[in-house]
Amino acid sequence: FLDLSSNKLQSVSNNLSKLKNLESLILFDNQIQNLPESVCKISNLSTLWLGHNNLTKLPKQILNLNFLDWDSVNLSCNISGNPLKEPPYDICIKGL
Repeated sequence: FLDLSSNKLQSVSNNLSKLKNLESLILFDNQIQNLPESVCKISNLSTLWLGHNNLTKLPKQILNLNFLDWDSVNLSCNISGNPLKEPPYDICIKGL
C-alpha cells in the first residue's frame, strides 16, 4: 500500500513499476499531468486512485491492470476530477 495523496506531486517516477507486489497506489489530489506507462506494469494493483490531478490522457496499457474494477462506484479505480480527453471520463466509468 502506497499513499502519496495530497502532496502536490507533479510527476510519478517510472521506478514505481519495480514495486511488483504493490496492490494499492493512491495518487489522489496532486498535480500529476502524465501517468507513466510503467505504472501499468504493476500487475497486482487492485486499487488505483488518480482522482483530482491534471491528467488529460491515460496510457492504453492501463487496460493491462486486470484487478481494477472500472465502475461508477469508483472503489478500486478513481479518476474523477481530471480533465481527461483520452479516454473521456464518461467512457471510463462505463468500463474500459
